[in-house]
Amino acid sequence: MIGNTATATATEMQNNFGRYLAMVQEGSEIIVTKNGKEVGRLIPREKAVSYLTDSLAGILKGDTEIDKARRRSMKFLIDGNILLDVLQRRIPYFEDSVRLWKICETKQAEGYISALTFANLVYVMRKELDAEKVNEVLKKLSLIFTFENLNVSDMSSAAEMQWDDFEDAIQSATAKRIHADYIITRNKKDFRESDVTALTATEFLAKL
Repeated sequence: MIGNTATATATEMQNNFGRYLAMVQEGSEIIVTKNGKEVGRLIPREKAVSYLTDSLAGILKGDTEIDKARRRSMKFLIDGNILLDVLQRRIPYFEDSVRLWKICETKQAEGYISALTFANLVYVMRKELDAEKVNEVLKKLSLIFTFENLNVSDMSSAAEMQWDDFEDAIQSATAKRIHADYIITRNKKDFRESDVTALTATEFLAKL
């Protein structure tokens, strides 16, 4: 028994109904299970009126209001060049790419980085940074963006596209699978046949 709540199997309830009924009359709540799953409850009469309300109270942890909940957060897949624009302070792309990063960091939109981009990024960073610094950068990136796994379906879809650049096809397939609104890249021409529209950071920011 936990607090004023007890658990009984359907068989136990059938064989000891009188005992459990007495417990309910004393204010306890009995959870009835069958094959390990809850199938019903016996509750005191005074609790019956508010049972549904009590069972749902606090089930959502946030404080989102209805009008805000209706606004779906925009989702996009970020190509590696947008990441390097910031990490390497590439001018003139740096400013808009930083703004895009900050939109993701403040959760105004959902930015995704594919496993493929992740691997390529690590390869570049290892040329300049030691392992400890690389891990530090990756931890910070994980707080800003969501790292999306590469799966077999992405590779299969990419192969069917028959693009000249297989890596770009994988990016497009991943973006489609996660239902991204856009692919953010500096190389739009690489994604001209993509089902997910490709935009530069500047073009995306102009839509806000």
